[in-house]
Amino acid sequence: MHGYCGYRFILVLFLVVSAAVAEEEGDSEEFAPVIESPAFQAEVSGGFNYDLLRNPLNVSFEQPRGYLALNMPFRFVAPDNMMSQMSEGVSDFLAEDGEPFEPKASASQHTNTSFLVDVPMFGGVASFASTQNMYLRYENILGAPEMTIPVESENMDLFLRGATNVPLTLTMGWESMSFGYAFRAGEKLRFACNLHRHTFHFDLRAKVGVDLLGNLTVKVPEGDEESNPLGAQRAQTVNYSSDQMYGNAEGTYSVAVWSPTVAVKYSRISLVSRFGVDTKAEGKLNAAYSLPIFLTRDFQTEDEDFFLDNQERIRNNETHSFHYATDEDLGWKLPSGHTLAFDIVKEKLSLSYTKLFGDIEMNLPNIVETIVSDQSGEGQRDTVDFDVGVTVDHVLLISGGFNHAFFNLGIFGMDFRFGDEENLLEKIEALPNFGGGTMLPILTFGTTMGSKMRLLLEVDLLPLSAVKTGIVYHF
Repeated sequence: MHGYCGYRFILVLFLVVSAAVAEEEGDSEEFAPVIESPAFQAEVSGGFNYDLLRNPLNVSFEQPRGYLALNMPFRFVAPDNMMSQMSEGVSDFLAEDGEPFEPKASASQHTNTSFLVDVPMFGGVASFASTQNMYLRYENILGAPEMTIPVESENMDLFLRGATNVPLTLTMGWESMSFGYAFRAGEKLRFACNLHRHTFHFDLRAKVGVDLLGNLTVKVPEGDEESNPLGAQRAQTVNYSSDQMYGNAEGTYSVAVWSPTVAVKYSRISLVSRFGVDTKAEGKLNAAYSLPIFLTRDFQTEDEDFFLDNQERIRNNETHSFHYATDEDLGWKLPSGHTLAFDIVKEKLSLSYTKLFGDIEMNLPNIVETIVSDQSGEGQRDTVDFDVGVTVDHVLLISGGFNHAFFNLGIFGMDFRFGDEENLLEKIEALPNFGGGTMLPILTFGTTMGSKMRLLLEVDLLPLSAVKTGIVYHF
C-alpha cells in the first residue's frame, strides 16, 4: 500500500514544480516585464495501480485463480485555493502589475490493466502477474497571452507587446512482470518470494514560442539631430516574430531492472519486505530555442540599463540561442519498504504499519547549458541538474474483508522536493504535518459479485479518486 500512495501522488509533483521554480526566481530585483493575465493550464492523465503491492501470501493453496482488472477514467480538478497556495510564489511575481495569476489543473485516471494467475503446484502456489503500475501523461500550456515590456528613459523609449507560449507534454510509464512462489511449513507458518521485472520509460516533448512587436524611439535634443542613430527617423519597429523566436525540447529514457519481495507469516503476524531499485535509465535529452537578447531562459528581463546600452542590438533584432544537452543517464530510485501486520480477526480484519527507507527519486545531472549570441558568436557554458523526489513514510492501514466486501482505511505521510526546494506540500495550510511530511488519508472499498466467476468493483476515494473493475475467476 505504501507504493500506491507514493506513485499515485507523483502526478501532483508536476503540478507544483513550476510554482517551486518560479518562487525561487521571483525574489530577483531585476527589471521585469508586465504580464497581463498569464495563463497556466495543466491536464494530467494518470493510471496508478497498486496490484503489484499485494501481499504475496494472499493466495489459495487449494484452488487456482485468475484475475483481470482495469482502472476506469475519473477526472479530478484541483480546487482553486489549493492551486493558489501551491503557486503563491509565481503568482506574486506574475501578478505584480497585472491580474492575479490563477493556474488551473486537472487530473484523470488513465486506463491500465492487471493480469494475475495463481496455480497450486508442488505443495505450494506459483504465481505470474503482469501489471501496468503507473502511466502518467502531463500536458500544460504555460504562457503570457499579453506581455508588455515598457522602457522609458531620458534618451530612449522602448515599447513591446506580444505573447509567450510554452506547451509541454511529458509521459512516464512503469510496468512489471512478477514471478512468485508461496509455500506452507505446517498450519501456521507460510513463506513467499516474488521477483519483479520492472520496465520504466520517460519521454519529454516541449516547444517554446515568443512573439513580440513594438517600437524603439530615440530622444534627440533639439539641434543635435545628427547624433540620432536612426538618421532622420525618430522611431524604428522592433519585431521579434515567432518565425524567429522558437525552439523545442526532446528527451527519452528507458530501463529494465529486477527487484525481489519476500514475505513470512506465523499465526497472525506477518512481515513483507519489498526491496527498492537504484538504477540508471539510458537515453538522451536535447533542447534548443532562441530568445531576444533581453530575455533570459526564465522569461525575466535584465536590468533597465541593459536596454540603454544595447539599443543598436535591439534595433537589429539580435537573439541568443539556448542549447541544453546531456549524455548522462537518468537516475531512478524506488525505496525499500517493510510492512508489519497483525490479524485482529483472522483473515477478516488486520492492522499494518509500513516504514520506508529512501525516496522515490529521478535525477538527471550535468545538463550542459550553452548560451550563444546568434550574431557575434560569443557565448557561455554552464551545467544544470534536474532532481525531483517524493517522500512517503509512516503508512498506517486498517484492512478488512467480510463475505465479498473489503475496505482499506488509513493515513500516511508524504511530501515533494524539487532541487533545493523541499516540503512543497506544506504550502497547503489545510493539511496536517507529522514526521517531516504532510499527512494524507487513505480510503478504498469494494466488493465482488458472483460465485465461480466474480465481478470486481472497487472505489478509491482518497487520496485521489479512481474506480476499478475486473473479473476474478476460480478454476
